[in-house]
Amino acid sequence: MRPDLGGPGDQTTGQLRRGIGLVGLTAYGVGTILGAGIYALIGDAAALAGHGLWLSFLIAALVAALTGLSYAELATTFPMAGAEFEYVRRAFGSDRLAFLVGWVLVLSGTASASTVALGFAGYLPRLGGISPPAIAVLLLLILSALNFVGIRQSTAVNVVLTAIEAGGLLLIIGAAIGATGLPLPSRSIESWPGVFEAAAFVFFAYLGFEDIANVAEETVSPERLVPIAILLSVVVTAVLYVGVALATLALSSPEALAASSAPLADALAVVWGGRGQQILSAIALFATANTVLLLLIAGTRMLYGMARAGALPLILGRASPATGTPGIAIVFQALAAVAFLPVGGIGMLGSLASWAALTAFISVNAALLWLRRTQPDLDRPFRVPFNLGWVSLPALLGLLTALLASLYVTPRVIVVGIVATLIGLPIYEIARRRAAY
Repeated sequence: MRPDLGGPGDQTTGQLRRGIGLVGLTAYGVGTILGAGIYALIGDAAALAGHGLWLSFLIAALVAALTGLSYAELATTFPMAGAEFEYVRRAFGSDRLAFLVGWVLVLSGTASASTVALGFAGYLPRLGGISPPAIAVLLLLILSALNFVGIRQSTAVNVVLTAIEAGGLLLIIGAAIGATGLPLPSRSIESWPGVFEAAAFVFFAYLGFEDIANVAEETVSPERLVPIAILLSVVVTAVLYVGVALATLALSSPEALAASSAPLADALAVVWGGRGQQILSAIALFATANTVLLLLIAGTRMLYGMARAGALPLILGRASPATGTPGIAIVFQALAAVAFLPVGGIGMLGSLASWAALTAFISVNAALLWLRRTQPDLDRPFRVPFNLGWVSLPALLGLLTALLASLYVTPRVIVVGIVATLIGLPIYEIARRRAAY
């Protein structure tokens, strides 16, 4: 039987409104994964993998799919906002541990939204002398307002922006086909260790599919659509990434890609000259705006889910009866994102976001394994295949690969992340005391 989904959240008002279908849900995952990361990391990956770059992206996709399956099972078992928080809470019975996982995701997502908003301002041509921070504030407020209006409207905008993002990568593939014919994998792999090292590096380009779980509560028939959307998101982005890797290698050498600060733009410039740089810069505007929108949606649903369970002030767990969105959480996160703008630090915040995602992956895979052991009779509309007794082999491999990938996170980033996480504990303790009365 499905577990009771109630709790302190029964004191909240309004409910989230279901309005996301398969196309919107898949676009949500694809849009979050694509982001702007592929534009920056492909050069460093080419330095490691050489002509085996395409294989690195394929291996990384398979690794991402392992954890994707765990999210699919847990999201259909507990189709609720605040995904990772709920999974850890249900599995281990510790609200405090669940809070720490959810809090670090809220912090990293909010800080990342601020940083990407500044990136958007950097791509935008100067308008009447408006400063980049002012543009970033305006973008955050506009997208927060869209988030508030309704999940249907946000999803419609996301579908359009994701199509533009994907179109930019298809443009590079098309340019390579036009210039050199269909790009095929090279038979020579310079370094197999380099291929695997690059796979660990580009694995971070697949982060984002996990955010689908946070909108399961707003999805029509989540038990059926969430697993399909998660796997489709990984497959679609893997096809795009492998295609772009083959296309750039057909247009440029691994050495040239590694030496470039804008490898995709330089590869496209081989065919289209400076016009290619302008086109990709325009597409980057849409990519960064879409990334901010999706980060805001995921973050507010995490805040809403945690507040509903009493781990944050209950006011954040209120959904607007008019729009079916977590209005108070949306306003709170918009203000927090604006407050993060002076931090900047794209490199540090990007590393923190990666560490937070890996923390979530470790927690989710561990939660699935523990639930399989302790609650075998749970209603699981989707069940991860390939099991050895109660042990899910994909979840076990997903746990091990996430632990392995976390070794690439620097100690400085880990220390900063832990300190930032622990700062939230007083907020949790206050919220729990108030929820008890």
